[in-house]
Amino acid sequence: MFIIWSGWGLCTLAIGFVGAFIAVLLSHSLGFPAALAIGFGIAALGNHFLARWRNDPSRQRELVDPQSGETVILRDRSTLFFIPIAAWTYIVLVLLVILEGIMLLGN
Repeated sequence: MFIIWSGWGLCTLAIGFVGAFIAVLLSHSLGFPAALAIGFGIAALGNHFLARWRNDPSRQRELVDPQSGETVILRDRSTLFFIPIAAWTYIVLVLLVILEGIMLLGN
């Protein structure tokens, strides 16, 4: 399996693993649906703060080409599987709602 990332995109995957690890630890005491919700919630929250930190406008740099006078703005382009890290927060939340819905309908 290939993991394709750029910039800080690999941290999104690491945050997901931390959320899954916490879900496994809590599954024995809280039950699987609640532990899954907490794990996905932690992963989404951690990824949200990572994306907010990386996309902060104060971190952008403006460079001016001395010959042409053209201004170039350098922004963070962190992605995981070609999807920006900020979008992964919403992807995780949608997956959480879908999985919790499937578990509720299955019972």
